[in-house]
Amino acid sequence: MIGNVEDLKPNKFESDETNVQELTSGDLKKIFQSKAMCSKLFPGEKILPTGYPFRLLPQNIPLMMDGFKFWGTKSSDQSTYKTLTVTENYQLGIELMFNLGIYDNDAIDIQQHVLKHIQNLNLLVRNGSCTSIIIHITHPLDFSDTSFLSVFQKVGFKINNEFAINRYILLERKIR
Repeated sequence: MIGNVEDLKPNKFESDETNVQELTSGDLKKIFQSKAMCSKLFPGEKILPTGYPFRLLPQNIPLMMDGFKFWGTKSSDQSTYKTLTVTENYQLGIELMFNLGIYDNDAIDIQQHVLKHIQNLNLLVRNGSCTSIIIHITHPLDFSDTSFLSVFQKVGFKINNEFAINRYILLERKIR
């Protein structure tokens, strides 16, 4: 997805609260210690924040926390995480590159994550040092409902089909 900063119109979403919270290394450690959560959230029991895979080991958490932010929503009983997203952003000239990895396939929950990330993108571009944003999204192969993309479109982003959404299975084949 690509968008010009002046096209970004997050105002109608600004006041919306989400239950998406930033995760700490302690949160990740709890997730990695739960076989049930790991098998549900991570295909092949690996996490692919970008093209580089990490095994779900506690000793990898400091490496993952360096440059990536992890976001989660908990189940209704607050005992497990049901959706997790990973973000990375960096400036490349006048473009803000934003990578979003989605772990789970609940369309409603993912829309809440997208809303939170749009709010964060708005904060990142307010300083005026970039003029466009490129968003790269990775999500599971078994997740065919891409209705969450409409949230990006509502705030002014345009879906560019030249850069197809990556799916984990493609990356999984590379690491075997």
